[in-house]
Amino acid sequence: AQARAGDRLPDLVAAITRLRAVADVIVTTGGVSAGSHDLVPAAVAAAGGATVFHKVAIRPGKPVLAARFPDGGWLLGLPGNPVAVAVGARFFLVPLLRALRGEPPEAVLHARAATDLKARGGLLFFGKARARVGAAGALTATLLPGQESFRVAPLVAANCWLVVPPEPGGVRAGDPVQVVPLGAAGDWLAAGD
Repeated sequence: AQARAGDRLPDLVAAITRLRAVADVIVTTGGVSAGSHDLVPAAVAAAGGATVFHKVAIRPGKPVLAARFPDGGWLLGLPGNPVAVAVGARFFLVPLLRALRGEPPEAVLHARAATDLKARGGLLFFGKARARVGAAGALTATLLPGQESFRVAPLVAANCWLVVPPEPGGVRAGDPVQVVPLGAAGDWLAAGD
């Protein structure tokens, strides 16, 4: 089921209420930050939901919202920015759905950074990246150009997210890093990578 609502609180509350009747998990995009049109948190409260968390120390996707309803239903509010939506879906929605289905968390994959990586202002950074298996069999990951969260073209060239920790020194080339396939785990390294 789906619903479309404008930037009016009564419209958002009505849409959330309709969807709660037919869905265990509601996903919204946009309206979760701090602007005058960011009404999803207020709409969730008006529809009877309780905020589990709102705003996390990540980039992109900092304003993400998770809420729970008394009947056990969930709402995940993702920012409106395209790459922030992709990050929110991969790192919040997929784990939520796995947990609701009783599946274990995905295994963490490790690679070596191909280049030095700067920390991003004390935030955990999810970068569009390309991982490949080198001649020695080691997995390396390269951050792609175009990391701004409005740039979707680099997602076409990416095969994973490279997780850059918030430590002030960043990551040095050759250091271990975490990588997460763009989609579900499986055969995500194409032949020739």
